[in-house]
Amino acid sequence: AFYDNTWYKHSFTIGDTIVNAFGCDSIIYQTKVVVNHPDLDTVTKVICPGDSFIFDGKIYTRAGIYAHHFTNQNGCDSLVTLNLMISPTPNIQINYLGNPKFCDGDTIILQATGAESYIWEGYLFDRDNDIARAVVFAPIENKFIVKGRNVYGCENTATITYTANYCCD
Repeated sequence: AFYDNTWYKHSFTIGDTIVNAFGCDSIIYQTKVVVNHPDLDTVTKVICPGDSFIFDGKIYTRAGIYAHHFTNQNGCDSLVTLNLMISPTPNIQINYLGNPKFCDGDTIILQATGAESYIWEGYLFDRDNDIARAVVFAPIENKFIVKGRNVYGCENTATITYTANYCCD
């Protein structure tokens, strides 16, 4: 607000004295000047590939910075900025721990990498987030699948297939 050759950023009170025509009965009046401010805010949102985010009634699927101009409850021009990011899908890998040669009936230990949390599928007798144990059988294909999820909830899957030998050297 501009008053008495000065710009004010905050609310203030104006006071003055008025003298009547006879020079007496002064009246003091006060006026409170309220300085309203715009609302300025930034929202950061991370989505997974293929997902969307609704902002200002519009659907966004691409990373970028998007602005929404509006008038706030005080009548001031205001701005909310969306910083939309796309998280990459996790690169999930499954590795054997220990000897890579297994015989019929051996226990195999698998470890998943590339994500924050994991869900294993397949014939497994022990699963503990990134580690899984299973018994492998010959001559069938033993197939193990793990789904990994990153901190943003984006998922990816890895599969490993192993055929055990009837007997090992």
